[in-house]
Amino acid sequence: MSLIPEDGDLEEYYIHEYSDMYRHEETALDIWNNCVVLSILSVAPSVLYLVVSNFLFGCLLTTGIPSSVLHFTTGCVGIYLVSTLESHFGQIVLMFCWIVSYVLLHIGFYLRSYSKTSVFLKITFILLLVLCEYHLIEPQVWLQIRGIVMVLVMKVLSLTDDVNKLDSMPSFIQYFGYTLCGANIMFGPWISFGDYLNLYKKNTKKNLIWICAIVKVLTSSLFFLTLSNCWSAYFISDDSNRWLTAYKEAFAFRTSHYFISYLAEVGMIAAGFTNSSKRDSFNQYRFIITEPLEIEFPSSLSIVVKKWNQPMHDFLKKYVYYSWLSFGKFYAIVATFLISSLLHGLELKVSMVLVSIGVFSYLQVVPRDRIAEIFDCCVRVRPCKDCKHKYKRDNIRVRIILLIYSLATVFHLAYLGVLMDPSTDEIGIYDKWQNLYFVSHIVMFFNVMVIL
Repeated sequence: MSLIPEDGDLEEYYIHEYSDMYRHEETALDIWNNCVVLSILSVAPSVLYLVVSNFLFGCLLTTGIPSSVLHFTTGCVGIYLVSTLESHFGQIVLMFCWIVSYVLLHIGFYLRSYSKTSVFLKITFILLLVLCEYHLIEPQVWLQIRGIVMVLVMKVLSLTDDVNKLDSMPSFIQYFGYTLCGANIMFGPWISFGDYLNLYKKNTKKNLIWICAIVKVLTSSLFFLTLSNCWSAYFISDDSNRWLTAYKEAFAFRTSHYFISYLAEVGMIAAGFTNSSKRDSFNQYRFIITEPLEIEFPSSLSIVVKKWNQPMHDFLKKYVYYSWLSFGKFYAIVATFLISSLLHGLELKVSMVLVSIGVFSYLQVVPRDRIAEIFDCCVRVRPCKDCKHKYKRDNIRVRIILLIYSLATVFHLAYLGVLMDPSTDEIGIYDKWQNLYFVSHIVMFFNVMVIL
C-alpha cells in the first residue's frame, strides 16, 4: 500500500506525476481517462482501509460497550492501518517512538520531576524528527511515515503539558487508544487528549445523514486530488508567464493539502468525531481541518495561517504561542513558526515558507492597524466587534483597500508556495525566488518602513 504523507509532503508523491504528459492540446476527456482516473485508483487502497475500518469502529461506538474496549479497538485499528505501510522498518520506527514516549511519561510522573522530564521529552522528540529528516532513516522510508510521526509527536508533546497541569496520567489503555487512534494516525489531524475522550461522551448519531457526510467529504477530497494532479496543469501550461506558472505550482501544492485534510476529516467523521457546535444539523457531521475558500480568497496571511490547518493552529497557539507571549507578540510568532518548522523536520524549503509566513503575517497586521488608526477606517485584519471607526467595512474606500490587501495576499501565497514545487529541490530556493524578483520580500520591506 502506498501511504500519502500529511501536510506538505504529498507533492513528492503525486503533484506533477503526470504534468509532463499533459498539455492544453489534449482534451478534458483525455485528462479524465489518463490522469483523473489513475490518480483516484492510486489512492483507492489507502482510502478504503481508512474509511471501512473507522466506519466499523463508528458503528461499534453506538453499541454501549465499555470505553476500555473502545480504547483498545481504536488503537488496534491504528496498528492495522500502520501495518499496511510498505516499509517494515518504518513500522518499527513508529512503534519504537510510541514505546519510548510512554516509558518517559511514566518515569517523569512517578519520580515527581515531571516538569524537567517534560522539557527533556519535548527536546528529544523534536530532535528525533530533525535527525530522521536528514540522517537516521532513508528518504524513501521517512517519506512514508513523516506525517504519522509528526502527529504522534504532537500528541505526546501536548499530553506532557496536560499531565503536568492535571497531575494525573492516562491509563495504559487510554494512552494506547489516544496515540494510536485509527481515525487520525495516518493523515492526522492532531487532537488533544481531552477532545479524544469527548468522543466517548458525545459521539455523533449514526444514521443516513452520517453516511452522506462521509461520502460528501470524501468526494471533496478526491476532487482536490484531481485538481492538484491533473487540472491545474491542464488549465495553466508550463509555457505560461512566470507569475501564472508560480501560481499554478503553489495552487497544486495547496490543493494537495486540501486533499489530505479532507481525507483526514473522512476518518474523523467515520469514527464519530466532530468539532462542530451545531449538534442538530447536517453540519454536526464535520471535523473542520481546513477551509479552502478562506485560503484561496484570503483577507490576510494571518487568516491563511489559521485556516490552513486549524487543529495544528490550535496546538501551536495553546502549547507554543502562549508560552512565548510574555516576550512580546513578534517573538511569540517567530517562536511558533520555528517550532512548526522543527515539527516538520526542519526541512529547508518548508522552514523557509513557515518562518516567512510568520514574519509576513505580522508585517501585514501592524501596518493595517496603523492605517486604521490614522485614517479612522476599519481595515484591520480582523473586523472590529463593536466598530467605532468613521469608515466601516461597507464603505467603498474601505472595500477597495481590503480588496488590495486580499489580492496582495494571493500574490504572497503564490510567491511562498512556489518553493513547495518539487523543482525547488533541483533549482534551489534562491533561484526560485530570484525568478520572481524577490517581490514579496521587497513589499514586506516597505511594510517594515511603515512600522518604523
